[in-house]
Amino acid sequence: MGKRATPLHWVMTPFEHYMYADDIQSYPMACFHEFYFDGLFDRLLFLDALRHAIHAHPLYSSILMAGYSPSKKRIKC
Repeated sequence: MGKRATPLHWVMTPFEHYMYADDIQSYPMACFHEFYFDGLFDRLLFLDALRHAIHAHPLYSSILMAGYSPSKKRIKC
């Protein structure tokens, strides 16, 4: 895998902003999944595939940055 270019900056969509702003501990907007599989598990192969997926899709490793402006109603991410 080659080196990824410098991070890109996107603006959150109104729906993304809603999901972010509405996320509170008692009513979280994030979800977690637990999967069960049968058979052999190759941890190294899985981790390699995971690294490849994260590298190939910038949103998988995106970080919400400061920059929220109530007048703009947008957050850079």
